Amino acid sequence: MKHSLQIKYYAIQTVYWLVNLCTTAFIVPILQAQGFQSMHIGILLGVRALSNVVFQPLVVRILEVKRKNVSLNQLIILLLGCSILLTLIQMLDPSWMIMLLVFIGYGVFTFGISSFIDAMYVLYAHEGKQIQYPFARGLGSLSFSIGAYVFGLVSFLPLLLWAQLVLMMVLIILVLIIEPIYQVATAADDTSIKNNQIIKEYPLLFFFLIATTLSFIGKEMSGNFLVDAYSAVGGQTSDYGLGISIMAFVELPAALFFSRILKRVGITRLMLISFFFSSIRILILWLASDVLYLHVAQVFQMLGAGLFWAGNVQFVRYLLPAKYAVRAQTLIGICYLGIAGGLGSMLSGWIVQQTNITTLLGISFVFSLLGCVTYFIGMRTQEKF
Repeated sequence: MKHSLQIKYYAIQTVYWLVNLCTTAFIVPILQAQGFQSMHIGILLGVRALSNVVFQPLVVRILEVKRKNVSLNQLIILLLGCSILLTLIQMLDPSWMIMLLVFIGYGVFTFGISSFIDAMYVLYAHEGKQIQYPFARGLGSLSFSIGAYVFGLVSFLPLLLWAQLVLMMVLIILVLIIEPIYQVATAADDTSIKNNQIIKEYPLLFFFLIATTLSFIGKEMSGNFLVDAYSAVGGQTSDYGLGISIMAFVELPAALFFSRILKRVGITRLMLISFFFSSIRILILWLASDVLYLHVAQVFQMLGAGLFWAGNVQFVRYLLPAKYAVRAQTLIGICYLGIAGGLGSMLSGWIVQQTNITTLLGISFVFSLLGCVTYFIGMRTQEKF
């Protein structure tokens, strides 16, 4: 039973990150192939992210109220079903206004799925059902890496929407067959607790959320039009695909050795390391003069986002009680997917349209560095109390 649960969860993470590859790393090339300009792409990605900020807290609130009747499995399946419908509409090459509505829908139904998949692990862990999350996340990185290389070889990028469609269907099946998990029961008073009250009770969470937002604005800005950075130094779509593949592949060692690093360093310092190396990666992207240096920059993903993906879940697990797990994980998701994704996407589209990719990467580095500094201040503040 134990191994069965682990294998099913590993499969969910593996397939989910292939879906994520389609909806994030390759969405800009897909939209470019569908005829959209940089400014319009930035608006679409920004609207997608910001709509997630508005609607995901409502979804979590419903889950807390209806915790005995609605499992996380059912919620994820509903979100995936709506996402499939949106993918079908996008495949029809709709008008600008229809596409805008589609991306609002992606923000509501698709963009926050990862937060709920991560929350499943936290809730399983609090029930004593052990899953090696770093390994599961490592498998996701591996599938992302292999998928990125393969997808980079596709000449007609809108075909990737078919891959997105099929993968979402497979993910629905996997979520259906894994053991149902429900939101942890809370006292009546706890259901009315607002997010700002949780943040006041756990101040390091506040600094972590701000740092995550700033760092991921930089990551989003540098990543959305990374394909243009490769083009600027003479690279092709296949070079971009290889770069994304490298970026994802180097996350695997971080995931595999995460538990050992965690024991030596501790979760709070580990997150500081993550924010620091995320900044270094963007700095090298900014200064890169050819494809090779762009590939070298991607290696720093190992100690940057590679540690963040496994670490943010453990951060919640160690810092907060189980009754706040889903809400805290959702807040983190809102920060890096919603707020950072929205602002980063809109800013990146506008900056590229008005200036160039070099300017964009420079501004991205500043945001990422501010995130690192913010979290460092939070750690020092925590140590004083």
